[in-house]
Amino acid sequence: MLDIVENNTKRELVKINPDKSELLTMECKQPIEVTLDGAPITTVTSVKHLGIDRAAKNTVDPDVRLKIAQRTVYAALGPGLHARRGQSPNVSFHVLKMYVIPQFLYGIEVQVLSSTNLRKLEDFQRKILRHLQGLPE
Repeated sequence: MLDIVENNTKRELVKINPDKSELLTMECKQPIEVTLDGAPITTVTSVKHLGIDRAAKNTVDPDVRLKIAQRTVYAALGPGLHARRGQSPNVSFHVLKMYVIPQFLYGIEVQVLSSTNLRKLEDFQRKILRHLQGLPE
């Protein structure tokens, strides 16, 4: 597979730096020695790609997404989070839909969620929606 990458990068005149490249093996018991242009690529147990933390076991930590969503909610809505004291529920819901939910769900669609992780995410979303409407938790 890396031979194809090497051939295409040479053909397109693109240089991939092997020092900055990392190899994440999924469910592999023996270590694999991989080279790119003759230089070895380091093997790691977790890697961050496009803001998503990937681990060798391909597990999801929903608490990270929940923290990001909570920070986004309080940064975007702040004191207008509550329906009775702040903005109208329509405006708050629009802000939630446009800013918070994309931050909240970014990267989750490519990872496998267990039912307990999915329940945590649903509970957070339900809590925020109730709060925006001024309903009790």
